[in-house]
Amino acid sequence: MIGVQVQDRIAMSQSERDRLATLRGVVSGERTQVEAARLLKLTVRQVRRLVGGSRPMATASWCTVYAVYCAPRTGHKNGAVR
Repeated sequence: MIGVQVQDRIAMSQSERDRLATLRGVVSGERTQVEAARLLKLTVRQVRRLVGGSRPMATASWCTVYAVYCAPRTGHKNGAVR
């Protein structure tokens, strides 16, 4: 298909999307790192490290960052690992 752009998608649960939205709020300046840490039940340092390396990245890259660093390391019922 010529002229059609294909984008990869990563499946996320609602709680994962909420977590990503919280981190995006820190990057955009709408939320402080302290607020995000409290909401995500992380330390401020953990939030700082997650956000610090992501500022120059485009929004599309957030899914990759999230999948690697933020997603829980648990498996699904069918045995597939996220």
